[in-house]
Amino acid sequence: MSEAQTIQVRVQVVDVQPSVLELVLPAFLPARDLTQRIARDAGLEAFTQDGRRRAFWLRARGRVMEDQETLADLNVVQYELLHLLPEPPAGQGVIEQEGAKAKALEPESNVRMAMALAWPVIWAFLWGLALTVEREWWATLIPGLALGMLCVSMARRVLPDVAGRDVKLLLMGVGLCAILVPLALVPAIYLGQGASTVLGEASPGIVAAILGAVVAWIAWWAPIEALPESVRQESGISSASEQVAVVCGLCGGAVEKSVQVACHCGSGVQFHRGCYNARRAVAQEGGAVCAFCGVG
Repeated sequence: MSEAQTIQVRVQVVDVQPSVLELVLPAFLPARDLTQRIARDAGLEAFTQDGRRRAFWLRARGRVMEDQETLADLNVVQYELLHLLPEPPAGQGVIEQEGAKAKALEPESNVRMAMALAWPVIWAFLWGLALTVEREWWATLIPGLALGMLCVSMARRVLPDVAGRDVKLLLMGVGLCAILVPLALVPAIYLGQGASTVLGEASPGIVAAILGAVVAWIAWWAPIEALPESVRQESGISSASEQVAVVCGLCGGAVEKSVQVACHCGSGVQFHRGCYNARRAVAQEGGAVCAFCGVG
């Protein structure tokens, strides 16, 4: 961080049309002001169609920042990745999350599905052949870890409607491991190498298979958490309209209803009555854009 208390970061705008920005931001600004500045640099609309100032949230270090938090509070370092989460359009949910979910749950072709389900069985069979000639740590741990991951991948396709964080996914992956790991020990036992000997020497692979299932299950967790419950409605639409104050289109300050005046051009932008009257005294009408709110 420089002496001017600024920090260079990369901001991923999670919107219907996503973008990535390389920005130098003040580390001392609270998140409520920082989001407005980033949104302006990203070219996002500052107001919704009904005239409210659009709300934005900033995600850093794995969670959504509180309004009063700063980048310095979270010890954000140079070139760290942040996410800007804009308020969804009125009448719609979080489009980018729903689109990603729909894409993830698209039905696969029969051939791809069959191959995905067959891979754990094939891997267990090949591992079993390897155990007939070698049972050192590398021949048990590494294949066992991979088998656990393949079992969770197989469970994900068997249960496509289950969320990535659902423990059912982990339980099914571990259950598949409980079936396929003994299957991998069958060739060595069949050749007469002794069940107790084979089981004892291959035990690290059994533990590794369970560990691989846990790692793969965590990998399926959603990368971005939902918006805070305080700004969501039952329909999934942001309810920040009840919490965000109306802002004057001229001075930028909060506008009380008693002194609130809407722009005469119908854009929905609100002003203080005093600011509006002062601008009207010097405004020149007839241009391509409104002299009050700047809307075409």
